[in-house]
Parts: sequence; structure tokens; C-alpha cells
Amino acid sequence: MTLGEALGLAEAGRVDEAIRIALAELDRAETPQARYVFTRCIESARLTRVPSRVRALVVRALREAWIRPEDLARGAVSLLRGSPPIDRTDPLLLALLETSPVPDAKLERFLTQARRELLEAAVRDDDSVVTDFEAALAHVCLRNDFVFDALDDELSVVARLRSDLEAALGSGRPVGERRLLAAACYFPLVGLTHSAALLDPAWSARLEDVLRVHVREPIEERGLRARMPRLTDIADGVSEAVRAQYEESPYPRWSSLEPAGAPVALDTYLRQRVAGLPREPIEGTQLLVAGCGTGREPIGLARQVAGSQVLAVDLSLASLGYAQRKAVELGADNVEFAQADIVRLGSIGRTFGYISSSGVLHHLADPAEGLRNLVPLLRPGGYMMLGLYSELGRRAVVAARRHIAERGYAPTADGIRRCRRDILAADAGELAQVMSFDDFFVGSECRDLLFHVQEHRFTVSKIAALLESAGLAFAGFSVPPSTRQLYARQFPEDPHGLVLGNWQSFEEAHPQTFAGMYFFLARKP
Repeated sequence: MTLGEALGLAEAGRVDEAIRIALAELDRAETPQARYVFTRCIESARLTRVPSRVRALVVRALREAWIRPEDLARGAVSLLRGSPPIDRTDPLLLALLETSPVPDAKLERFLTQARRELLEAAVRDDDSVVTDFEAALAHVCLRNDFVFDALDDELSVVARLRSDLEAALGSGRPVGERRLLAAACYFPLVGLTHSAALLDPAWSARLEDVLRVHVREPIEERGLRARMPRLTDIADGVSEAVRAQYEESPYPRWSSLEPAGAPVALDTYLRQRVAGLPREPIEGTQLLVAGCGTGREPIGLARQVAGSQVLAVDLSLASLGYAQRKAVELGADNVEFAQADIVRLGSIGRTFGYISSSGVLHHLADPAEGLRNLVPLLRPGGYMMLGLYSELGRRAVVAARRHIAERGYAPTADGIRRCRRDILAADAGELAQVMSFDDFFVGSECRDLLFHVQEHRFTVSKIAALLESAGLAFAGFSVPPSTRQLYARQFPEDPHGLVLGNWQSFEEAHPQTFAGMYFFLARKP
């Protein structure tokens, strides 16, 4: 059987067969395609007991980024929970903590308790050699924005520890590694007064790596942020409120890109994402990402589209500084980052053959106006990829937002922790369904999911009206092959999936189809 058939088996729930095929292909030749299929099998499964070889390959897949590590996280969690008790020296656990947030309530409880134990050891002046697990815990806590629950007495101890560390750094006194690691599990070390002094001494390799992400890289980002070009003013109160929310921390943090093959023409790149797109060249290699966040999308786009020059803009300087640092790290010199408000982008006097704006329009005061402001920037015959929240797909989010309104949780780090504490305790029922979103397990992403200052949700019929008002033609949804096959069986008269009325019926029958977002292409005539 082929690797393509293995993917089909995995999507049909026949995961054991699919993994056997993927392993045989990896034995034959460890090609990027074989790696990809293996990881997609793991991603789509809820595995428990598997051969040790499979666990070892998942460790490699996480560390070598065969796909995005967070896409493998739930599969890795299933493997960890399938062989209790949890072993703090397990290479799979360490690889997961060092590369991805942990999207699992039970494992989060284990890690929350482990963090408290590390704090207690640190304040006892236990300066024994720090472990790989403790260093990995500091990595995952930064990556999840320190979202784990903490009791009031625990936070009081953290405050005293912080004060002691700042006093020691200010006076030049030595600081114990375990105390630094414990602190790094509760707040970013770059926030310490005199934090730059932490970069001078020689530390263990474990702590050096923690200081890299906690101090060295954030200091570099501050410098990049200060030099970030500004293309437009911030338009209005809503834009300013959204900008302020995203300045609290870079959103989202990420470690690596998926491996990319040889760059391809823009039309080929788009056909890989939306099946049935016409085979016709798209003029121009100037691309725009309107709302680029921390840069993962534009850097990936710049690597994958041949000859491209990418302009990537965002409201948040915190995210842009992170994005610029990652671009330098990955050698993406064909990406230009700048601060801008997309409702003011018409003033920059540039046009593009392709525009991507995912997860942005639904946070504007008027999404239709925002889209109309982007259309003049798109050349005739060009394509725009949009990502919008689904009303049906986010029913669990709407229920959680009702709960938040009733309980009056504040949109602060403490309010988010208290809200999550109640949701984690619910364990089942409508409220607990929000834990199916990976965003729930990262502080800034949970805030975006449940506490955003501005959010609109759409239906397929609203998308149709939105595109009509902007003078754009629907060109297809970006959905997995299994979804497209199911749609084709239900609507064989629409082989290219271009009838939005059909998709409205399809989503009503399958309400989780667009649980993340609607991702779709639109074409400018």
C-alpha cells in the first residue's frame, strides 16, 4: 500500500494498519513524505501501548520538527498516559515539554504539582544538581505563559523568591541554579531587575538553554521592536484595545516550522491548500500577510513560494519583535516586518498578488470594512486567504464566555487562572468541551479564545454576504482530504466545492468541520 493510502486508513480510524505501513516506508527510506505520513498517523490517533520504536520516533519527530510539534502533542500525551506512572526521565515527556505546550488536563495537574515541589525545594536552598525534567518544566511554563494554577500561599513564596533574586543580582551575589529554575517556572526571568547580569556567569548547559529563551532572546526582541518600521497609525479605539491585548506577550510562541521542500510557484502553493483551484499562473511575487502575529506564517510563506517578497504587518510590537528574531534565526531575508493597522493599509501605495489575513477580520469593529480596505491592495486575478471564526464551530467557546460573564472573571493573568481552574474542575459537560481547543492550555491563547476584547463569529451565509460586499469570488475552502471526500459524496454535482449553500448544509450536519476557523480563498476578478 502507498503512503497516501496509509493516511486514508489513519483518517478512517485504522491507525495500527496505517502506522505499520508508515514504519515499513521509513525502513525503506526515511524520506520527508514517509516522516510526514508517520506523524500524521500519530497526530490523528489516541494511542496507548505501542512498540518502543514508535515512541522513539515520536521523540525524534518532536525534536526534529517532522511536523509542527504542537500538532503532535495530543498523540504524545496519549502515549504518555498509556504507560503510567509518569516517569520524569522519560525522553518522550522531556521532548514534549521542550517543544510544545501540553494540551491535557491530567498531565497539566501533574506538572502543576511538580512545579510547586520545585519551588519548595528551591526556597529550602536545595542546590543539588538540576535535572533535565526541571529545565524542561521551565521551558513549557514560558511557552504556555505560566498558565498553570497557583495558590495564594504559593504566589507569596514566588514574590519573596523574586525579591531575593533581584537583591542578589543587584549586589553581585551568586544565585543558585535551582532557585533560578524555580523562578523560571512562574515568570519570565527577563522581567527581573538586572536580568542581563544572568548572561555573564557560566551556568550548566541545562540552565544556559533556559536563560536563552527567558533572557537572551527577549532582550534581542526588545532591540528589534524599538527599530520596527511603522507603516500606518492605529485607526481607532478597538484597534488600540486589540493592540494592547497582544502587547502583553508574543502571541503565539513557536519553536520551529514544518520542513519545506523546494520552493514552488504561487499558484502551485495555493493548489496544495485548496483542491480544485484552476491551473493558471498568478501574476507577481509580492505577498502580504495582514496580521502576521509572531511570524510563523510569513516566514513559512517566504520559504515555500519561489521568488517571493513578503510584507508582514501586525498591530503588536511584542509579536513583531519575536517574528523578526525568528526570521533572522531562520535566514528568511525575503520577509519585511512592520507595524500597521490593516484598516489603514490602503495608504501604503503597494499591491500584491496574494494576501493572507487569518484570524484578524473577526477582531475588527467592522470586519466588512476591514476586508473592503484590503481589496484595493490585491491585484486583479489575485487571491486572498481568509480565516474567520465559525459560529457553529465555536459553540463550546460561546458557552464558556457565558460562564465567564456570569462569574465575572477579569481578563488578567489571575482571572484567566481562576477561570481555567473552574473549567478544569468541571471535567465533563458543555463547559469542559472548551478543553478540546489547544488554545485553552496557553495563557495568551486562552485569553484570545475566551477573553478577547472584540470578536465576531460567522456562518457560511455570512461569508457569502461578506465576499459579495467586497467584490470577491469564493474560490474554495482549505479542508483536510477526508472532509473534501465526505463533501464530494454528499454533493457530487459540485466537484470543486464552490457552492457555498452546500457548505452551509454540510456544516450544519457536521458542526465541528470548522471548529478552528473557516479557512478559504477568495479571488479578485
